[in-house]
Amino acid sequence: MSVERCPNLKKLPLGSNRVKEGKIVIKGKEGWWKEIQWENQATQNAFVPCFKRIANDSEDELISDDI
Repeated sequence: MSVERCPNLKKLPLGSNRVKEGKIVIKGKEGWWKEIQWENQATQNAFVPCFKRIANDSEDELISDDI
């Protein structure tokens, strides 16, 4: 799955069990990441290692997995 250029995306369609598969990479701006609404703190904590900050402000959010 890949989602690009969707800065208004506030909830990710992913459960914390997807993290265990080890294939999730979430790229985006730091501000966008901080605005994501999580099911609970445990789910948010589970996805923290998957997040890769985009340094260039001209790039948009990207979510992908290899499935």
